[in-house]
Amino acid sequence: MWKNKKLLLVQFILIFQFLVTPIVFAFSYEVSTPTIQTINPYSGEDAEFLATIIASSNNICTIICDWKTDNYDGNIGNPEPLGPGESKNFGFKVLVDGINGQASDNLDISCTKHSGCLWGNDDSNLLIPILFYFNYEGDRECQTNKEEDCTNAKTDCSCSSGKKCIDEISNYDNRGTDERECATYCGNEIVEGNYETCTNCPLDVGKCNKEICVLGSECEGGYCVHEKCLDKPYKDNDGFCDSDNGEDNKNSPVDCACADNERWNSLTKSCETWCGNGICEASEEGKCKDDCKWCGDGECNNNENCGSCENDCGVCENEELNKEIVEKTRIVVEKGLEDVSQKQKIITYSALGVIVLFLIFYFVFKIIKYKRKNGKTKKKKKQESKKK
Repeated sequence: MWKNKKLLLVQFILIFQFLVTPIVFAFSYEVSTPTIQTINPYSGEDAEFLATIIASSNNICTIICDWKTDNYDGNIGNPEPLGPGESKNFGFKVLVDGINGQASDNLDISCTKHSGCLWGNDDSNLLIPILFYFNYEGDRECQTNKEEDCTNAKTDCSCSSGKKCIDEISNYDNRGTDERECATYCGNEIVEGNYETCTNCPLDVGKCNKEICVLGSECEGGYCVHEKCLDKPYKDNDGFCDSDNGEDNKNSPVDCACADNERWNSLTKSCETWCGNGICEASEEGKCKDDCKWCGDGECNNNENCGSCENDCGVCENEELNKEIVEKTRIVVEKGLEDVSQKQKIITYSALGVIVLFLIFYFVFKIIKYKRKNGKTKKKKKQESKKK
Protein backbone atom coordinates (compact mmCIF):
# COMPACT_ATOMS: atom_id res chain seq x y z
CA MET A 1 0.00 0.00 0.00
CA TRP A 2 2.76 2.39 0.98
CA LYS A 3 4.68 1.56 -2.14
CA ASN A 4 1.71 2.49 -4.32
CA LYS A 5 1.35 5.81 -2.52
CA LYS A 6 5.03 6.52 -2.98
CA LEU A 7 4.85 5.78 -6.69
CA LEU A 8 1.82 8.04 -7.06
CA LEU A 9 3.76 10.84 -5.29
CA VAL A 10 6.69 10.55 -7.67
CA GLN A 11 4.37 10.55 -10.65
CA PHE A 12 2.64 13.64 -9.29
CA ILE A 13 5.95 15.48 -8.90
CA LEU A 14 7.03 14.57 -12.41
CA ILE A 15 3.70 15.66 -13.84
CA PHE A 16 3.94 18.94 -11.91
CA GLN A 17 7.48 19.61 -13.26
CA PHE A 18 6.29 18.78 -16.72
CA LEU A 19 3.45 21.25 -16.44
CA VAL A 20 5.45 24.08 -14.84
CA THR A 21 8.80 23.84 -16.68
CA PRO A 22 7.57 24.49 -20.25
CA ILE A 23 6.09 27.74 -19.16
CA VAL A 24 9.51 29.00 -18.05
CA PHE A 25 11.92 26.95 -20.16
CA ALA A 26 10.04 26.44 -23.42
CA PHE A 27 13.28 27.25 -25.38
CA SER A 28 16.33 29.52 -25.05
CA TYR A 29 19.70 29.84 -26.87
CA GLU A 30 22.83 31.93 -27.15
CA VAL A 31 25.08 33.01 -30.06
CA SER A 32 28.89 33.32 -29.97
CA THR A 33 30.62 36.55 -30.99
CA PRO A 34 30.76 36.58 -34.81
CA THR A 35 34.21 36.41 -36.42
CA ILE A 36 34.98 37.85 -39.84
CA GLN A 37 36.23 35.36 -42.42
CA THR A 38 36.97 37.72 -45.32
CA ILE A 39 40.58 38.98 -45.24
CA ASN A 40 40.88 42.74 -45.79
CA PRO A 41 37.31 43.32 -46.97
CA TYR A 42 36.96 46.18 -49.42
CA SER A 43 34.39 48.92 -49.50
CA GLY A 44 31.24 47.90 -51.39
CA GLU A 45 31.94 44.17 -51.22
CA ASP A 46 30.34 41.47 -49.06
CA ALA A 47 32.14 40.32 -45.93
CA GLU A 48 31.66 36.75 -44.76
CA PHE A 49 31.22 36.11 -41.02
CA LEU A 50 30.98 32.94 -38.91
CA ALA A 51 29.07 32.40 -35.64
CA THR A 52 27.77 29.53 -33.49
CA ILE A 53 24.26 29.14 -32.11
CA ILE A 54 23.84 27.00 -28.98
CA ALA A 55 20.44 25.75 -27.80
CA SER A 56 19.97 25.68 -24.06
CA SER A 57 20.21 22.25 -22.44
CA ASN A 58 17.11 23.20 -20.42
CA ASN A 59 14.98 23.29 -23.53
CA ILE A 60 12.25 20.64 -23.70
CA CYS A 61 11.61 21.14 -27.42
CA THR A 62 13.47 21.59 -30.70
CA ILE A 63 13.80 24.96 -32.43
CA ILE A 64 14.47 26.32 -35.93
CA CYS A 65 16.37 29.62 -36.39
CA ASP A 66 17.26 32.05 -39.11
CA TRP A 67 19.49 35.13 -39.34
CA LYS A 68 19.23 38.61 -40.85
CA THR A 69 21.59 41.58 -41.27
CA ASP A 70 20.81 45.06 -42.56
CA ASN A 71 21.10 43.90 -46.17
CA TYR A 72 20.90 40.08 -46.19
CA ASP A 73 19.03 37.22 -44.53
CA GLY A 74 19.13 33.42 -44.44
CA ASN A 75 18.42 30.24 -42.56
CA ILE A 76 20.65 28.55 -40.01
CA GLY A 77 21.13 25.18 -41.62
CA ASN A 78 18.79 23.96 -44.30
CA PRO A 79 17.04 24.78 -41.85
CA GLU A 80 17.85 22.20 -39.23
CA PRO A 81 16.11 21.91 -35.84
CA LEU A 82 18.23 22.26 -32.75
CA GLY A 83 17.45 20.01 -29.81
CA PRO A 84 18.27 20.87 -26.19
CA GLY A 85 22.04 21.45 -25.74
CA GLU A 86 22.79 21.20 -29.46
CA SER A 87 24.94 23.79 -31.34
CA LYS A 88 25.51 24.69 -34.96
CA ASN A 89 27.98 26.88 -36.83
CA PHE A 90 26.51 29.15 -39.44
CA GLY A 91 27.78 31.78 -41.82
CA PHE A 92 26.21 35.06 -42.81
CA LYS A 93 26.99 38.07 -44.98
CA VAL A 94 27.38 41.77 -44.27
CA LEU A 95 27.63 44.53 -46.83
CA VAL A 96 30.95 46.39 -46.33
CA ASP A 97 29.92 49.98 -45.91
CA GLY A 98 30.94 52.78 -43.57
CA ILE A 99 33.03 55.89 -43.04
CA ASN A 100 36.88 56.04 -42.99
CA GLY A 101 37.14 52.26 -43.10
CA GLN A 102 34.86 51.47 -40.15
CA ALA A 103 31.66 49.50 -40.72
CA SER A 104 28.84 48.45 -38.42
CA ASP A 105 25.85 46.15 -38.80
CA ASN A 106 23.43 44.08 -36.69
CA LEU A 107 23.00 40.34 -36.61
CA ASP A 108 19.33 39.52 -35.85
CA ILE A 109 18.71 35.90 -34.81
CA SER A 110 15.09 34.72 -34.82
CA CYS A 111 14.07 31.23 -33.59
CA THR A 112 10.69 29.46 -33.50
CA LYS A 113 9.41 26.28 -31.83
CA HIS A 114 9.63 23.21 -33.97
CA SER A 115 8.41 20.25 -31.91
CA GLY A 116 7.91 19.02 -28.36
CA CYS A 117 6.83 22.34 -26.92
CA LEU A 118 3.29 22.60 -25.67
CA TRP A 119 3.70 25.77 -23.70
CA GLY A 120 5.83 28.90 -23.81
CA ASN A 121 6.56 31.56 -26.43
CA ASP A 122 6.28 30.67 -30.09
CA ASP A 123 9.41 32.64 -31.12
CA SER A 124 12.44 34.48 -29.76
CA ASN A 125 14.80 37.19 -31.09
CA LEU A 126 18.44 38.06 -30.30
CA LEU A 127 20.14 41.18 -31.69
CA ILE A 128 23.98 41.20 -31.84
CA PRO A 129 25.87 44.37 -32.92
CA ILE A 130 28.81 43.91 -35.34
CA LEU A 131 31.75 46.32 -35.75
CA PHE A 132 34.69 45.77 -38.13
CA TYR A 133 37.20 47.62 -40.33
CA PHE A 134 37.69 47.50 -44.06
CA ASN A 135 39.93 48.81 -46.84
CA TYR A 136 38.80 51.63 -49.05
CA GLU A 137 40.12 54.07 -51.65
CA GLY A 138 41.98 56.71 -49.71
CA ASP A 139 43.35 54.56 -46.86
CA ARG A 140 46.87 54.72 -48.37
CA GLU A 141 46.92 50.96 -48.83
CA CYS A 142 47.12 49.86 -52.44
CA GLN A 143 44.72 46.92 -52.72
CA THR A 144 45.75 45.59 -56.10
CA ASN A 145 43.76 42.42 -55.41
CA LYS A 146 40.71 44.71 -55.20
CA GLU A 147 41.62 46.29 -58.56
CA GLU A 148 43.05 49.43 -57.05
CA ASP A 149 45.74 51.02 -59.21
CA CYS A 150 47.22 54.42 -59.99
CA THR A 151 44.43 55.24 -62.41
CA ASN A 152 41.54 54.83 -59.95
CA ALA A 153 43.24 55.17 -56.54
CA LYS A 154 46.08 57.65 -56.89
CA THR A 155 46.30 58.33 -53.17
CA ASP A 156 46.76 54.64 -52.34
CA CYS A 157 48.68 53.47 -55.39
CA SER A 158 51.23 56.19 -56.10
CA CYS A 159 54.11 55.22 -58.41
CA SER A 160 57.64 54.67 -57.21
CA SER A 161 60.61 56.79 -58.25
CA GLY A 162 61.36 56.53 -61.94
CA LYS A 163 57.80 55.55 -62.87
CA LYS A 164 54.60 57.32 -63.77
CA CYS A 165 50.99 56.22 -64.02
CA ILE A 166 50.03 55.11 -67.50
CA ASP A 167 47.37 57.82 -67.68
CA GLU A 168 50.18 60.41 -67.37
CA ILE A 169 52.45 58.97 -70.07
CA SER A 170 51.75 59.52 -73.71
CA ASN A 171 53.87 56.61 -74.91
CA TYR A 172 54.44 53.61 -72.69
CA ASP A 173 54.04 50.83 -75.23
CA ASN A 174 56.37 47.87 -74.70
CA ARG A 175 57.85 49.43 -71.57
CA GLY A 176 56.07 47.14 -69.11
CA THR A 177 53.76 48.12 -66.27
CA ASP A 178 53.67 46.92 -62.68
CA GLU A 179 50.66 45.80 -60.63
CA ARG A 180 49.84 49.43 -59.90
CA GLU A 181 49.69 50.26 -63.62
CA CYS A 182 52.87 52.32 -63.26
CA ALA A 183 55.38 52.35 -66.12
CA THR A 184 58.90 53.54 -66.65
CA TYR A 185 59.29 56.47 -69.02
CA CYS A 186 61.79 58.53 -70.96
CA GLY A 187 62.91 61.44 -68.82
CA ASN A 188 63.21 59.69 -65.45
CA GLU A 189 67.04 59.94 -65.58
CA ILE A 190 67.33 56.14 -65.44
CA VAL A 191 68.89 54.27 -68.34
CA GLU A 192 66.63 51.36 -69.23
CA GLY A 193 68.49 49.40 -71.85
CA ASN A 194 65.50 47.22 -72.72
CA TYR A 195 63.50 50.22 -73.91
CA GLU A 196 65.75 53.24 -74.37
CA THR A 197 68.48 54.19 -76.83
CA CYS A 198 70.29 57.42 -77.59
CA THR A 199 67.93 57.78 -80.56
CA ASN A 200 64.54 57.42 -78.85
CA CYS A 201 65.47 58.74 -75.40
CA PRO A 202 68.55 61.01 -75.28
CA LEU A 203 67.21 62.52 -72.03
CA ASP A 204 68.10 59.35 -70.13
CA VAL A 205 70.67 57.59 -72.31
CA GLY A 206 72.50 60.64 -73.57
CA LYS A 207 73.08 62.01 -77.05
CA CYS A 208 74.42 59.76 -79.79
CA ASN A 209 77.95 60.12 -81.14
CA LYS A 210 78.55 63.16 -83.35
CA GLU A 211 75.64 65.07 -81.80
CA ILE A 212 76.40 68.64 -80.69
CA CYS A 213 77.26 68.93 -77.00
CA VAL A 214 78.76 71.14 -74.32
CA LEU A 215 79.55 68.61 -71.56
CA GLY A 216 80.46 64.94 -71.59
CA SER A 217 77.54 64.20 -69.27
CA GLU A 218 75.21 64.98 -72.16
CA CYS A 219 76.60 62.13 -74.26
CA GLU A 220 75.95 58.40 -74.28
CA GLY A 221 79.69 57.76 -74.69
CA GLY A 222 80.56 60.13 -71.87
CA TYR A 223 82.85 62.46 -73.83
CA CYS A 224 82.26 65.82 -75.50
CA VAL A 225 85.20 66.43 -77.86
CA HIS A 226 85.28 69.80 -79.62
CA GLU A 227 81.48 70.13 -79.19
CA LYS A 228 80.75 66.63 -80.57
CA CYS A 229 79.70 63.56 -78.55
CA LEU A 230 82.13 60.63 -78.64
CA ASP A 231 82.85 57.39 -76.81
CA LYS A 232 86.54 58.26 -76.32
CA PRO A 233 88.34 61.47 -75.30
CA TYR A 234 89.65 62.31 -78.77
CA LYS A 235 88.72 61.82 -82.42
CA ASP A 236 91.04 60.64 -85.14
CA ASN A 237 91.59 62.89 -88.14
CA ASP A 238 89.61 65.83 -86.78
CA GLY A 239 92.49 68.29 -87.13
CA PHE A 240 93.10 68.52 -83.37
CA CYS A 241 95.89 66.81 -81.47
CA ASP A 242 94.37 66.35 -78.00
CA SER A 243 97.57 65.27 -76.29
CA ASP A 244 96.11 65.98 -72.84
CA ASN A 245 93.44 63.34 -73.53
CA GLY A 246 95.79 60.60 -74.75
CA GLU A 247 96.02 61.43 -78.45
CA ASP A 248 99.61 61.29 -79.75
CA ASN A 249 101.75 60.79 -82.79
CA LYS A 250 101.49 57.00 -82.51
CA ASN A 251 97.72 56.46 -82.14
CA SER A 252 96.77 59.46 -84.28
CA PRO A 253 99.65 60.26 -86.66
CA VAL A 254 97.51 62.49 -88.86
CA ASP A 255 96.28 64.83 -86.11
CA CYS A 256 99.57 64.75 -84.19
CA ALA A 257 101.93 64.87 -87.17
CA CYS A 258 105.14 66.87 -86.59
CA ALA A 259 106.57 69.49 -88.99
CA ASP A 260 109.70 68.75 -91.03
CA ASN A 261 111.85 70.52 -88.47
CA GLU A 262 110.10 68.82 -85.48
CA ARG A 263 110.06 65.44 -83.81
CA TRP A 264 107.64 63.83 -81.31
CA ASN A 265 108.58 63.98 -77.64
CA SER A 266 106.95 61.04 -75.80
CA LEU A 267 107.58 62.66 -72.40
CA THR A 268 105.96 65.99 -73.13
CA LYS A 269 103.53 64.35 -75.63
CA SER A 270 104.12 67.08 -78.16
CA CYS A 271 106.20 67.94 -81.22
CA GLU A 272 109.44 69.80 -80.57
CA THR A 273 112.31 71.37 -82.50
CA TRP A 274 115.95 70.56 -81.80
CA CYS A 275 119.38 71.99 -82.41
CA GLY A 276 120.71 70.71 -85.69
CA ASN A 277 117.52 70.67 -87.73
CA GLY A 278 118.84 73.49 -89.92
CA ILE A 279 116.26 76.01 -88.75
CA CYS A 280 116.97 78.71 -86.22
CA GLU A 281 113.99 78.77 -83.83
CA ALA A 282 113.54 81.62 -81.38
CA SER A 283 114.43 79.35 -78.47
CA GLU A 284 117.76 78.48 -80.15
CA GLU A 285 119.01 82.02 -80.72
CA GLY A 286 122.26 82.57 -78.88
CA LYS A 287 122.49 78.82 -78.07
CA CYS A 288 122.65 76.69 -81.22
CA LYS A 289 125.54 77.52 -83.59
CA ASP A 290 124.46 74.68 -85.90
CA ASP A 291 121.18 76.45 -86.69
CA CYS A 292 121.69 80.10 -85.68
CA LYS A 293 124.19 82.93 -86.32
CA TRP A 294 124.38 85.81 -83.87
CA CYS A 295 126.61 88.69 -82.83
CA GLY A 296 129.10 87.26 -80.39
CA ASP A 297 129.46 83.83 -81.92
CA GLY A 298 133.04 84.71 -82.98
CA GLU A 299 132.24 84.87 -86.70
CA CYS A 300 131.70 87.98 -88.78
CA ASN A 301 128.89 86.73 -91.03
CA ASN A 302 125.14 86.75 -91.48
CA ASN A 303 125.26 90.40 -92.69
CA GLU A 304 127.31 91.47 -89.66
CA ASN A 305 129.81 94.36 -89.97
CA CYS A 306 132.01 96.46 -87.77
CA GLY A 307 129.12 98.81 -87.18
CA SER A 308 126.52 96.17 -86.17
CA CYS A 309 128.84 93.71 -84.40
CA GLU A 310 132.18 95.07 -83.23
CA ASN A 311 132.79 91.83 -81.23
CA ASP A 312 132.86 89.70 -84.39
CA CYS A 313 133.90 92.23 -87.07
CA GLY A 314 136.19 94.70 -85.22
CA VAL A 315 136.17 98.51 -84.90
CA CYS A 316 135.31 100.58 -87.98
CA GLU A 317 137.36 103.56 -89.33
CA ASN A 318 134.96 106.40 -88.82
CA GLU A 319 135.91 109.37 -91.11
CA GLU A 320 132.85 111.29 -90.17
CA LEU A 321 133.88 111.08 -86.51
CA ASN A 322 137.36 112.39 -87.39
CA LYS A 323 135.91 115.30 -89.31
CA GLU A 324 133.62 116.15 -86.43
CA ILE A 325 136.55 116.17 -83.98
CA VAL A 326 138.68 118.40 -86.25
CA GLU A 327 135.84 120.82 -86.85
CA LYS A 328 135.12 121.14 -83.15
CA THR A 329 138.82 121.68 -82.50
CA ARG A 330 138.95 124.46 -85.09
CA ILE A 331 135.98 126.22 -83.57
CA VAL A 332 137.55 126.07 -80.14
CA VAL A 333 140.88 127.45 -81.49
CA GLU A 334 139.30 130.32 -83.35
CA LYS A 335 137.22 131.31 -80.36
CA GLY A 336 140.33 131.18 -78.16
CA LEU A 337 142.32 133.40 -80.53
CA GLU A 338 139.71 136.09 -80.33
CA ASP A 339 139.78 136.24 -76.52
CA VAL A 340 143.43 136.04 -75.65
CA SER A 341 146.53 138.08 -76.34
CA GLN A 342 149.38 137.21 -78.63
CA LYS A 343 151.18 135.49 -75.85
CA GLN A 344 148.16 133.53 -75.03
CA LYS A 345 147.83 132.66 -78.69
CA ILE A 346 151.32 131.11 -78.62
CA ILE A 347 150.39 129.10 -75.52
CA THR A 348 147.12 128.19 -77.04
CA TYR A 349 148.69 127.11 -80.33
CA SER A 350 151.18 125.00 -78.45
CA ALA A 351 148.40 123.33 -76.47
CA LEU A 352 146.36 122.81 -79.60
CA GLY A 353 149.36 121.32 -81.33
CA VAL A 354 149.79 118.85 -78.51
CA ILE A 355 146.10 117.96 -78.69
CA VAL A 356 146.21 117.49 -82.46
CA LEU A 357 149.29 115.28 -82.19
CA PHE A 358 147.57 113.21 -79.49
CA LEU A 359 144.52 112.74 -81.67
CA ILE A 360 146.64 111.76 -84.64
CA PHE A 361 148.56 109.20 -82.61
CA TYR A 362 145.25 107.83 -81.16
CA PHE A 363 143.64 107.26 -84.55
CA VAL A 364 146.82 105.76 -85.98
CA PHE A 365 146.89 103.31 -83.05
CA LYS A 366 143.24 102.36 -83.61
CA ILE A 367 143.77 101.77 -87.29
CA ILE A 368 146.80 99.57 -86.68
CA LYS A 369 144.89 97.55 -84.05
CA TYR A 370 141.92 97.08 -86.34
CA LYS A 371 144.09 95.88 -89.22
CA ARG A 372 145.85 93.40 -87.01
CA LYS A 373 142.59 92.02 -85.62
CA ASN A 374 141.01 91.89 -89.03
CA GLY A 375 144.06 90.05 -90.34
CA LYS A 376 143.79 87.50 -87.53
CA THR A 377 140.07 86.98 -88.25
CA LYS A 378 140.71 86.33 -91.92
CA LYS A 379 143.57 84.03 -91.10
CA LYS A 380 141.32 82.09 -88.66
CA LYS A 381 138.58 81.73 -91.29
CA LYS A 382 141.09 80.38 -93.78
CA GLN A 383 142.35 77.87 -91.27
CA GLU A 384 138.78 76.77 -90.40
CA SER A 385 137.85 76.48 -94.05
CA LYS A 386 140.93 74.31 -94.66
CA LYS A 387 139.95 72.09 -91.73
CA LYS A 388 136.47 71.62 -93.16
